[in-house]
Amino acid sequence: MEFFLVSIGLGIAIMGFFIGGGLKQFQTVNKQAELETFIKREQLVFIKEAELHHYICINQIDIPAFLERYPDIPHVVLNGTRYFYTKKLIK
Repeated sequence: MEFFLVSIGLGIAIMGFFIGGGLKQFQTVNKQAELETFIKREQLVFIKEAELHHYICINQIDIPAFLERYPDIPHVVLNGTRYFYTKKLIK
């Protein structure tokens, strides 16, 4: 009887180990692939500077520093608003 209970307990422990490992893999997200899929689905060509933080996954406060560090990102200015070309931004 004790052997039976020990084997059931061991089986549950092993099952928990494998389920936990699977959940770790499930929570891993490929942000780059997600962004490309979203852009293809929505067929976005340009995004506003105010929306830029959503697409490059950084804090909105850090956008000015990001643009200062990478001034060569292709963009267009229309009526005082900067628009970024999404496909170039991904690369």
